[in-house]
Amino acid sequence: MFSRWSYVVTGVVGAAMVFSVAANASTNKVEIIRKMHALNETEIRLGEMAKAKGTNQSVKSYGAQLVNDHVIADRKVNRLAKDENIDLKEANVPVVQDQRKNENALVAELTPLQGKSFDQRFMVLLDNAHKDAIAELRTAQTDLAGTPTAKLIADLLPTMEKHANMAEHMLAE
Repeated sequence: MFSRWSYVVTGVVGAAMVFSVAANASTNKVEIIRKMHALNETEIRLGEMAKAKGTNQSVKSYGAQLVNDHVIADRKVNRLAKDENIDLKEANVPVVQDQRKNENALVAELTPLQGKSFDQRFMVLLDNAHKDAIAELRTAQTDLAGTPTAKLIADLLPTMEKHANMAEHMLAE
């Protein structure tokens, strides 16, 4: 469906920025949990946008799938945050502030687009974003091995991989 379109991510914000989860040997579980929550909220917002603005039924369906899956994922993140006594409503945390800024920039980039231009841009961004998020979550999972956070990441990764595969398939049609 999208094969004639460019796969280059350009514009106001790159997908890697939007969906990056900072992870290294000193991965902070609190930061990862807060970031996963913020990412779920972003995906829900973008999914709603695709449902409303998408012109291709596949894009609308993909948006609906994002909303459904990330609502479920966020319930799991919220449950873990509660178990770990992590406040997800803390808005002044840099990782949350950065995500909100990036989310707003992405929405601003997509908002003026209509029709096939929206569909194309949305799918390219989400394809790349999911691939980047998967790679970074795998790193966090390794860094936090044996923890409830790593277990949650392992639970959520198949859904992220499904989203990436769906986007890639749509772009290849």
